[in-house]
Amino acid sequence: MNIDIHADETNKEEPPTETAELTELDELKKKYNEIEDQFKRCLADYQNLQKRIQQERQNMSLYGSENVLRLLIPCFDNFNYAWKSFSNINKDNAQELNNFIDSIKNISDSILSTLQTTGFKTIEIKKADDFNANFHEAVIQMQCEDIPENKIAEVLSPGYMLHDKLLKPCQVAVSVKKDF
Repeated sequence: MNIDIHADETNKEEPPTETAELTELDELKKKYNEIEDQFKRCLADYQNLQKRIQQERQNMSLYGSENVLRLLIPCFDNFNYAWKSFSNINKDNAQELNNFIDSIKNISDSILSTLQTTGFKTIEIKKADDFNANFHEAVIQMQCEDIPENKIAEVLSPGYMLHDKLLKPCQVAVSVKKDF
């Protein structure tokens, strides 16, 4: 049997040359630089996004009520016109006073209508309704013969909602049993 002692040496890979190692190192450096560049760009984009979000939040805080105010300006102007006309009214003339009162009522209706376009609504409540701590604030207790206990005896101030969020509870007087 003939055994070739040099056969193993021919099957072995040749050791990398210095030039091949440098080329591989250059490739890795190039890839690293590309990844580093991508990372820096992503970081810059993220920082710019944070700045933009912060600016939008500041603008929302400063100008978020702009649309509602634009809707209310005509109502405010009408109120000022009515107020100015009040000084020219003959207080002894019932017709002029009634016209002024009607003007104020119309302005109030206009303000309410404008607010309702934003989702604002008045909480509907009436005498003898059940007291609900989620929507009512008991300001006083009243002894009432004709209203059962823990019912609304009187609405002192209306409450308001924005869609389904409570803005201001109704201030009410709550009925209690009459002491004998």
